[in-house]
Order: sequence, then C-alpha cells, then structure tokens
Amino acid sequence: MMSNNTQYNEQINCGNKKYLSEVEPFNDGLPKNCLFHKGMTGVGGTTIALNDDFPTVICLPFKSVIDNKVQQSLDKPGSFKYDLIHYYSGCDDEDAKKMIMSSKVPKILVTYNSLGKLSNLINPKEFNLVIDEYDCLITEYLYRDLACDVVYDNYKEYKNYTFMTATPMKSEFLTFELSKIRIVEAIWDERDPVQILPLETTSIIKTLAIRIAECLNNIKEGNLYIFVNSVIIANKLIRHCKLNDDNTRFIYSDSNTTPIPNGINRGKTTDAPKKINIITKTGFHGCDIDDEMGKIIVVSDGLREHTFVDVSITMPQIIGRLRNSKYSNVIHHIFSKNYRTNAFNMSNEDFIEYLKQQQKEANDALIQYWHTSSKTQQSWFHSCVKKNNSESDYFDFIRLNSESKPELNERKLQALKFSYHVRSMYDSSESLTQAYTATNFKLGALEFENPEFELIPQGSFRGIIDANKYAVEILTKKEEGIALTLEETQLLKECYYEYPDLEKAYLYFGIEEFRDDETLHKGNLRKRIVAEEVSILKTNSEDKVSTFMVNSGLIKIGDFKSNNELRSALTTTYEYLGIYLPVKASDIKNYFIAIEDTGRLVKNGTKHRGYYIVDRKDKWRDVA
Repeated sequence: MMSNNTQYNEQINCGNKKYLSEVEPFNDGLPKNCLFHKGMTGVGGTTIALNDDFPTVICLPFKSVIDNKVQQSLDKPGSFKYDLIHYYSGCDDEDAKKMIMSSKVPKILVTYNSLGKLSNLINPKEFNLVIDEYDCLITEYLYRDLACDVVYDNYKEYKNYTFMTATPMKSEFLTFELSKIRIVEAIWDERDPVQILPLETTSIIKTLAIRIAECLNNIKEGNLYIFVNSVIIANKLIRHCKLNDDNTRFIYSDSNTTPIPNGINRGKTTDAPKKINIITKTGFHGCDIDDEMGKIIVVSDGLREHTFVDVSITMPQIIGRLRNSKYSNVIHHIFSKNYRTNAFNMSNEDFIEYLKQQQKEANDALIQYWHTSSKTQQSWFHSCVKKNNSESDYFDFIRLNSESKPELNERKLQALKFSYHVRSMYDSSESLTQAYTATNFKLGALEFENPEFELIPQGSFRGIIDANKYAVEILTKKEEGIALTLEETQLLKECYYEYPDLEKAYLYFGIEEFRDDETLHKGNLRKRIVAEEVSILKTNSEDKVSTFMVNSGLIKIGDFKSNNELRSALTTTYEYLGIYLPVKASDIKNYFIAIEDTGRLVKNGTKHRGYYIVDRKDKWRDVA
C-alpha cells in the first residue's frame, strides 16, 4: 500500500489471500456508499460486483476496459455469474433496453461519458453503481472534464454507490465531493516489492530503438510492452525501427484517427501478444493482459507533459496490466527530464497562490453574475464559460452545472494541483527519485544514456507531402470548430518544426490549394513564399496588413468577425509582419472598410459584438 495522508474510516484485513472474494466481509459484495481502496490491482474487485446478485452498473473510464471484460466473459465462459451488457457511444438505446429488461440480474458496463444516458434508460434506484478506477476523475479531468462531470452529476441517483481504486489519491488532491465520502481500505500482508529501474536519456526514440532491436533480434528474450501516452512517439518508433503488423501490436484509443504507418492495424488488449506491444493511456487502467514473456517499459518524454507518469497512481496501474508475466517484478522506466519546467513557470508556492487568486476572481465574478438582472450580461457570461473566449483567466475555473447554471469549478482546481505535482516530478532525476522514495517500490540505481548513433535514419515524416497531409487534416478540423487533441496540437507543431515553410504557405495562400497535393516540393514552395514576401514588402504598412490578412484567409470580404476573432487575427498578423503595436478590435478600420455591429448578429446561438468587413481600404485610396 502506498504512503499517503488519507484517514480511513474502516479497514478490512485481507491477510495473505489472493482475491477479495476469499475474504469473508466481501461475501455480500463490495462496501457501499464509500471510497473503497482495494489495496492492489488484480484482486478481483470488479469481479465481485459482476458476480453478486444485485443489479449493478460498473462505470469505467475507457471503452477498451469494457471491451476487455466482455471479451474475457466470451473467452472464459462461466467466469462471471451473469451475462455482461456493454453500453457506450454508438450503442443502440432500444437494443440496450431489451437486453437489460430480459436479464435476470443486469450487469451493465458503461463508460464515464455514457453514464448520464444510461441513467435515463433505467431506474437508477434499482441499481448499485461502482465507479471503477475513480482516481481517473482527477487524473483525467483536464482532458475529459465533461465525461468526469457526468459521473459527479449522476452517482447519487443510484441505490448505492462505490468509488473503487487500487491506487488512491492523496487527500490534498481529492475534490470537495469525494473528500466528504467515508473511506474503506483493504489491508494485505506485505508482498515482494516491484523493482523500478529508472533510466534517464537524451533521446527517447533512440533508447527505445536499441531495446526493440535487441528484442526483435532475440539478443534478449521476452516481449516488450511499451506503455507511452503518445501516438506521435509510437508512430516515430514504428517508422524509425521499421516495425510492421507481424511483429507489433499497437493499442490506442478508438477516438484517435491519426494514421498509423507501415500497415499496422489497431490492436486490442485481448489480441495475441507480439514481440513489440505499444500501449497508450487507453490500456493503462483495468485491462487484463496475459503474456508470460511480457516485459514492461514505461516511457515519460520530458517534451510531452501528457506522457508523464505519476509514480504513485499510474505506475502501479500499468504494472498491474500484465497478470502472469515471469518478469513482472522488474519494471524499466525510461524518461527524459521536463525541459519546460512547468507550464506556468512558477514555484509550487507561487502556483498555489495563483490558483487561490483565480478562485477568488472566479467567486467575485459569480457573485456579480447572480446580482445582475441584465440578460445580455448573463448571456455573455454563459458564452465565456462555455467557450472560454474571454481574456480573463478566471473563466477557466467556472463551469456550467447540470442545470446550466454557472458555479466554481473546484474539480478543475484540484486537477491542476495534481497535474503540477506530476510535472514537478520530472524537473530532474533527483526529483523523480524523491517521488519514488514515497512509494513501496524497490528503486534500482539510476542510469543515464546518451545514444550517439541511430540504428535507422530518424524522421517524423516521410517528406513534405506527408507532413502537409497531416497538417491540412488537422487545420481543417480546427476551421470546422472541432477541438484539437493534445496529440493533434503536438503533431501540427512538429509539421511546422520540420517544414517551417508550410506554416507560411497556409497563412499566405490558405490551406485549400494544398489539400491532396501530391506534387508539393520544398524548393518550389520556398520560391513562392519569397516572391509573396517581396510583394508584401513593396506595399505600405497598411496595405501590407490588409494584403496579408486576406491572402492568409484571416479575413474574408463580406464576413462578420467578432471582436475576439479580430483581436486574434490582428495579433497573428502583427507578429508575423513584425509590427509592434497594441491590438484592439477597432484597429480593423485602419485597413478595411468595416461596419461595427453592437451585438445584434447571432452566431452559433450567441450574440457577438464585432464588424462586417465591407472591402479593403487600399482599393479606394485613389478614388476621388
């Protein structure tokens, strides 16, 4: 059991047993209306909930975990007492209803996202609810806040609820709601500690490539399980090491549509093992993987904060995925330090003070909201909360509750505290070592590796045509108003890093002419950009701005642009052209004939203040 500062209301002694089902207090099922800390992974907590005689909903963080349990029930008939019903995005409501109604004792597996919809299909008061891997409600909140909010907003509707995890969160990071729930802990006799072998590297890809080559060439026995929360890193590895579908299984989220090179298909946790197995966060929790020859490598890339693994929460979860490996007592953690230090460039004390200040400003804003009678002001406030399109940071800490009323988002504040805590682990090898000392792991000697050679020529893309294809797809999604994932944002940055002229080309000429472009050439593109820049420089300052904004697609004649959109467009233009002026939305009148609208126009269901763009000013400059 990891060390933390949590106070337990009840403890259940499990001694040297292997499963919870062997311990008498669990004969009647899991403890109810509590946070249940089961102590270890693989002790059968979910199995107890699936085998008791009461209708139960098991709420899980990822679809892959549900698919894993369902496949287990098919592969091993009789492993669960009742048939399993799965419910997540894409499932037909009528089919689900029929299956639930016809089941003697319904056992429903549902994702966090779909719990609200399921609650409308059934009578929650007739079901127990188990929220499995509840630590994800904090660790995942910054990326999946809406899904986590669904759980918070629905769990009290059920007859009984149990928040369950093998890796409990320290009390300082618990949300207010969770901190008020009683805690039950399973206590086990001491087990042999798992040894962690940390290795700091200057090149994640090259260091992994060496291990992959040793595995594929049978220099070292076993199958590699590389746990890394990055499709970008996985794709680089696949290209770098020329991996293919015969030797590699890649398990990643169904919602991620990033193309995978070399003909590698999307894998599942229930597929047969391969020599190389790469697994993103979708397989970090709850999945059971059988492979006696499996060797675990956990990867944390200092350039990608979403790959940072918390050593007290996520690390034990990852270790618990391989159920029967003869190598399960030794784990390799390959990492590079966090070169960004932290996203806020603050000390821990300053960061906590920053959060307190934002909380105060958010509370003050909420008080103002509830005391104003202006429908326009209230509508504007709702818009800022929904789209976070205000210049004030505190709107980031306000959410709309299930009744669409604004309230302080204390859940996000706690998630940010935890995120900072994890980021700070990777400031140096010393800070990571200190984090490990607070766990029950046996820590091996820290090693350092600086690979001086490449086994295979490295590169994120096959060429500029390949990079252009990814960039256009991502930019199209952005133009359609679809939020980009962290992976997509990072991939776009890498496109621009390797081919800087692509960013300029999209700004000058728009993305449409580059769609499906199979003839793109670096040299020719450079010549076009140089010619365009010479043309722009020949115009005066005002003409330069309007020319750039039109050619880049930031402004279209005849369109309405909100003040926020204009400030963003002008900022981009000024930065690119080296113009050092403060930005105001009204500056658009310096470059275009523009008619101000004070908020009558409705856009996306919300009124916006802004300007209609009638024409470019330079076209009329010589007209008498």
